[in-house]
Amino acid sequence: MREPIPHIGFYRDVPIHDFQSPERIERIVVPHIDEAIAAGDNPERLLAILRRIDRAPEARIYCGRKLLEPLEAAKDARQKMKVDLDLIKALMVCRAYLDGQLDTHYAARFDTWGPKMQGYPQPDERPEPFRSQIHEAIEAARMRRKALAE
Repeated sequence: MREPIPHIGFYRDVPIHDFQSPERIERIVVPHIDEAIAAGDNPERLLAILRRIDRAPEARIYCGRKLLEPLEAAKDARQKMKVDLDLIKALMVCRAYLDGQLDTHYAARFDTWGPKMQGYPQPDERPEPFRSQIHEAIEAARMRRKALAE
């Protein structure tokens, strides 16, 4: 079983991930969540934010969940919204789980970025003790997942 990233609170009912500084939350995470919520129910805007690797994981997860809810509730909505359910799930892979996080950036291990992609992830500039805590939590989650697979 995968371990979700622990959260330390909520902003506008969106869980805020642990292991980051209050400054990053206020400067990056909160504005990205505001942007995601402002997208409303517009599937094109939600998908565009979900695809942006330079957006906070919390905002991207919010967009993915907002897209998945009606899609999983009604098959007809998939055709109406013209959104690919598998694409949304693929874009959300590892985003909310400890063992799926990168040690160097605020991104998932399977995210890709570069000049042709939509932005770059935020580098992991966590101050101590957040840096040590997230690295220990990621490693422990990966070891537990490996032990379960054996």
